[in-house]
Amino acid sequence: MMTKSKKAKVSPSENDPERWTLSIKKEHLILLAIFLFAIFIRVQIDANIPYHYDPGKNIVYARAVLQSFPLVPQINPYFNLGEYYEYQVLFPYTVAFLYVLLGISLVEITKWLVILVGAALCLTVYYLSLEIFNNQTAALISAFVIAVSKIQLLAYMNYYPQIMAMTLMPLAFVFFIRYIKNKNIRDLVLVALLSSLIVLASYIAAFVYFLIVCISLGIWCFKDKQMLKTLFLVPIMTGALLTFFWLPIAWRYGSLKVISEVQETILTSPASAFTNQPWTFMDYLSSSIITIIAIIMGIIAILLIKQVKWDFQKLLLGVWVMVTFLLMESYLIRPILWVDRYSQFLDIALLIIIGSLFALLIDKLNTLKGIKFPFLGYFLLLLLIFPLYGAVHIDTIYGKWGYPSDIAALDYMQGLPPGTLVVAPSSVQSFWVSAISGVNVLGGESSQMLKHRYLGDGDSDRIINSADVNEKMKLIRKYGVNYIFIPYHEPVYLMWNPDLNKTGIDAFNNPEYFEVEKFFTDQYGSTVLLKVRENLTPRYNPVKIYWDITIIGYLISVLSFLGCVYLYASKKPFSLVDKNL
Repeated sequence: MMTKSKKAKVSPSENDPERWTLSIKKEHLILLAIFLFAIFIRVQIDANIPYHYDPGKNIVYARAVLQSFPLVPQINPYFNLGEYYEYQVLFPYTVAFLYVLLGISLVEITKWLVILVGAALCLTVYYLSLEIFNNQTAALISAFVIAVSKIQLLAYMNYYPQIMAMTLMPLAFVFFIRYIKNKNIRDLVLVALLSSLIVLASYIAAFVYFLIVCISLGIWCFKDKQMLKTLFLVPIMTGALLTFFWLPIAWRYGSLKVISEVQETILTSPASAFTNQPWTFMDYLSSSIITIIAIIMGIIAILLIKQVKWDFQKLLLGVWVMVTFLLMESYLIRPILWVDRYSQFLDIALLIIIGSLFALLIDKLNTLKGIKFPFLGYFLLLLLIFPLYGAVHIDTIYGKWGYPSDIAALDYMQGLPPGTLVVAPSSVQSFWVSAISGVNVLGGESSQMLKHRYLGDGDSDRIINSADVNEKMKLIRKYGVNYIFIPYHEPVYLMWNPDLNKTGIDAFNNPEYFEVEKFFTDQYGSTVLLKVRENLTPRYNPVKIYWDITIIGYLISVLSFLGCVYLYASKKPFSLVDKNL
């Protein structure tokens, strides 16, 4: 029963149902407007949607999912003659699921899924800010600055898989905070379910997420020793739910190899054109003018705040800022798994804090003595024009794949015989050839988690660029190649163009071995589809699935999920700790 003294502390809005309903309705309408605006910005800033690097790869994995739907596939038949499937599965699986439901283009589904998921970050940030600060003004401001954050938009334009994971992460923190507050196992169940989705969406985000969870919870255990159980329960419950995914991988390679590969990937990622690019704090500030505003406002706020009450949610936010900042700056010592990506994680935490700073200073200005105008503080919202201006004037810096003749050729290739093996230029070219046409390609990127016995890019590149026709045919016969896809265009700014050797291309002018299947032209050049005259049978890697282990993994995951459902649906939800202690 609630005591009378506790009732006296309830705000008027909580006592008056009509005022509460009106308030919630207004806030939800404002939040909906922010969400729709976030969608609008993402549609407008990038005319090349969605033909970038990662979308093609995600669509290819979605095609692999469709072959195994509703199970998560263990191999990707479209790359490297049938590579094992150890990619980040949530995004391509969601694309495939929506394809089964809607039946529209995989490209369109990918486009709109990323737009909606990227925009939805403002929604999950709103609820996390509300959970931390219990201030709706702060939560709405944080939602807005996240919606127009230049750093988030830059990452969004390349459709990195962690976009989905980072949208889920604030929601997982909401229930994590609620569990620490109320010690209700229902909230812990939701934390475990969301943690599982984060792992499946992106191991980069999962790495950051679990660091924040474990460090913040480890510190909090000094105050509440009963929470020590939770430090182990979250990863154990998450691992049980994900048994269907990790058990076949661990069985195939051995758990020690998997652990060593994951550790090596995280701690010793080599630098490349897209990874481990150093972001100094000054680089970060130059891309986030709202952070500069926040620093100034934070200094003012420190002068106004006499004491900060540190509860768990503020501790978690502080750990979030420190961990992601150190990861982003780790290039000073040793790069840790794509340090340029950590700017996104730091950005989310800082913008949550920024909403609180705005709300604090608005309240202070609104209550200044001697000033009759009670809404003076809201003029601070004019500062939000600066991040908004940066968002609508953002530069598109990522390349686009696909000239008109490329698309026409791939539309034609959808009618090639099933099982046909096609050679395409390496990397992004291979992604999109397979993504749109649905044919199997020699080459493409290997699995993200473990190294494999064969990477197709090298041989596909030699087939296309070698000036020696005998070398071409040796490799063509080795793999049983049927067609060769060659896009040849004058380079255009911000377009992906493969490295092509004119002498190697001219070597295909040999009617003994090759004939032109189709030839397409556009204003930039041409795309040719060559047919290999020899009737070769593609030599795909044999499918080796450990079905016994796979079934065991799925059974454990299903039973774990049913156990979570039972705990959540229990009429008398129980706690893991004694609240009276």
